[in-house]
Amino acid sequence: MPWKLLFQVLAAIFSVMGVVCALLPTPNRIVLVIAFALVATIFGLLTPFLKIAIPEIDCSITSSSLNYAEGLPIDGVTWEKDFREYFLWVRNKSKQAEAYDFKIDMDMIGSIVKYEISSQQGCEEIFFSLNTTDRFGIAEKGVITETTKLHSNNLQISTEKLSSGGYYKVRLIVKTAPVEEDTGIFIIKYRYLNVGGEKINQSFVYNILTKDKISKSLYIDTTHPIIGNFERKTILTFGETVKVTYEHKPDSAEAHNNLGVIYAQKGEIAKAVEEFKLAIKYKPDLAAAHNNLGAQIVETDKAIEEFKLAIKYKPDFAEAHNNLGIAYAKTGEPNKAIEEYELAIKFKVDYEWAYYNLGVTYTQTGELDKAIGQFKLAIKYKPDFAWAHYNLGVIYKKQGETDRAIEEHKSAIRCQPDFAEAYNALGIIYGQAGETDKAIEEFKSAIKYKPDYAEAHNNLRITYKNQEVK
Repeated sequence: MPWKLLFQVLAAIFSVMGVVCALLPTPNRIVLVIAFALVATIFGLLTPFLKIAIPEIDCSITSSSLNYAEGLPIDGVTWEKDFREYFLWVRNKSKQAEAYDFKIDMDMIGSIVKYEISSQQGCEEIFFSLNTTDRFGIAEKGVITETTKLHSNNLQISTEKLSSGGYYKVRLIVKTAPVEEDTGIFIIKYRYLNVGGEKINQSFVYNILTKDKISKSLYIDTTHPIIGNFERKTILTFGETVKVTYEHKPDSAEAHNNLGVIYAQKGEIAKAVEEFKLAIKYKPDLAAAHNNLGAQIVETDKAIEEFKLAIKYKPDFAEAHNNLGIAYAKTGEPNKAIEEYELAIKFKVDYEWAYYNLGVTYTQTGELDKAIGQFKLAIKYKPDFAWAHYNLGVIYKKQGETDRAIEEHKSAIRCQPDFAEAYNALGIIYGQAGETDKAIEEFKSAIKYKPDYAEAHNNLRITYKNQEVK
C-alpha cells in the first residue's frame, strides 16, 4: 500500500476510535479522545511531507576486451573488420523505488548486427525491437522541430518493471560507423509511483559519444542531458520482435497487427489481411488495425469502410485521414479527398505525404498554383522527397518555366539516383530544346534504371530518328 494512502487510513482509523471513545461511559474517555485525535492529526499533518522514492537509473556502454579475427564465425555472425562488441549496462540503483514501463530507445553509432541479454536481475520479461526509422528529433506539440543524425538502425529495449536494485546487461555486435559519424542518441523512459500510488512519467535524453576514434570506444554523456521532448517516428518494426510477442500473447491484438505489417512489407498480402482481421477480432476498436487492413484491401469501397472505422476510434489519426483521401481520389471524388488530406495535415503538421497527395489532387483538378504550394510544403518537411521534386518539375514545364523544371528533375535524381521517370522528363525537355545529345543521354539513363520503360525507349528511338534527319 502506498505510504500516503496508509497514513490517510491510519488518520481515519484513529479519528473513528476517538469518536467511539467519546461515546464510552468511562471516566478516562476525554483523555482517550484527545490522544486519538492527536495521533490522527499527526498522521494527517505528516502525509504531505512523505518522501517520494525515485528510481536512480544508471546506464553505461563498455567495449569488449576481445578482438576477433576477420572471417571468424561468432555466435552466428561472420566477423568483419569494422565489427565491434559492446555491452550496455542498465541499473536501477535505488533501494526502494521500482521503475515501471521501462524503455530504452537508442540511436546507436553504426549498425546493430546482433543483440542479446547477457544477464539480468529484477526485471520483468525483456523485449527487443530493432527498427528502421524515418527521423529522430526534438519535438514540440508532436511536431519534430530539430532532427538528429540518422544511423542505419536503432534498438528499443523494454520491460514492464525494473525492480529496485535490478539491472540488465545487453551484448551488442555493431558494424561501426565512419569516424565523422560520432554521435548517437540514448533515451530513457519510465514511470514511478508517487506517495499517492499514481504513476509519474519520467524521461531523460543523452548523447552517445565516441571516446576513442581509433578503438571506437563509446560512452553515454549523462552529464549533459539534451533538453526537450524527444520523439522518434518509426516506419517499421522487424518481424523478430513481433513474432516473440505473438508467441507469448497469441490473443494480443497489437501483436497480430504488427505481424500483419511485416507480412505486408514482404508482399504476403493474404497473410497480412488475416493478421489485421485477427487484431480487430481481439480488439474491435484498434484503429491501427482498421487502417492497415484498409490499406491492403483491393476493393476501394471496403477500404473506405475500414479507414472510416479507424477514424471513428481515433479521430485524430492522420494516416487514416490520408489513406481515406487516397481512396476518395480513386473513386473520382477530389473534393472529399482534399478534405481528408487537410484533416491529416491538421492532426500532423509535418505530414509530407498528405501535402504531396494534396498537390497531386490539385494537379488533377487543374489548380496548378495550389499544387505547387503543396509540393513545396512536402519538400519542406522532407527535402529528399524525389516524387515531390519530380511533380514540381512537371508543372513548371507545363507553365513554360523550363529552367525551373530542369532544376526540379535534377533534384529528384539527386534524391533518387535511379529515378527513371525524372531522366525521361529531362530527356523530353532537352529534346524539345534541340539539345539532342543531352536528350539521348537522359533517355539512356532512364532505360538503364528501368529496362522495360516503353516511353523512354520510344523517346530514344524518335530522338535518334530526328538526329538522322538533321
